[in-house]
Amino acid sequence: MAGRDPALTGPNFQLNSNQPAYLEVSIDPAAHGDKGLGPIKRGVNLQTKSGQVLTFNLDGQVIS
Repeated sequence: MAGRDPALTGPNFQLNSNQPAYLEVSIDPAAHGDKGLGPIKRGVNLQTKSGQVLTFNLDGQVIS
């Protein structure tokens, strides 16, 4: 679903070296299809100032 909604591109922010950070992602099961049930695969990409892309993947099973 990359590029699905330009408004979903996150804000630009800067972290200092060795500064911890937390990534929180919400997933809408209704975007999964008619029933909204079954296996899903989602990903979040973060790009560093130098251009390196960090990818976080989620595989799950929507059950209700």
